[in-house]
Amino acid sequence: MRKRIIIGGIVVAVLFFAWFADNRHGGALETGGTYPESGAPMVGTDVYFMTFGLTNRSGGPLTVVTIDSDVITDGLEFVEARIYTWDDFIGGVPATWTPGDGGLWTPETVASVPAIGYRISGHRGLDGKVMFAHFRVTTGRRPLTASGLRVTYRHGFREHMQTVPGVYSLTKPGSAG
Repeated sequence: MRKRIIIGGIVVAVLFFAWFADNRHGGALETGGTYPESGAPMVGTDVYFMTFGLTNRSGGPLTVVTIDSDVITDGLEFVEARIYTWDDFIGGVPATWTPGDGGLWTPETVASVPAIGYRISGHRGLDGKVMFAHFRVTTGRRPLTASGLRVTYRHGFREHMQTVPGVYSLTKPGSAG
């Protein structure tokens, strides 16, 4: 009987440690940067904002499962987040971009992959990559603001959700932030 109690205690301790070790990775993403603003495009057009670079502070790899805007005003829709290679922007990476801006740094003409499904190695960042949040304007009302990106990621056998800080603002048409 005593042997069963000892074995049972060891099993419980191992399961608790495994749960605790995986559970503490719920805040694995770290960011840094500034908040961009853009002159507002017309209704029905798109706007891209460079987001903070994501850094995986955990020891193991994580995979992005979903990304959505955390708080967003009516008239602005979150479309998707995409990952670009920094060096593919010949004229430099823009902080914001709207169709018609022109230039060699147009996100629509640069190769990219969806952020959903992207894997970030442990203790690494995007390493030469940059992420853009893509929004669509659905109203002529201004200002429009989206704050924070809600990122769900898989680390080990669990999924965690974390809000990545950021404020993405559309000001009056013709003005720039």
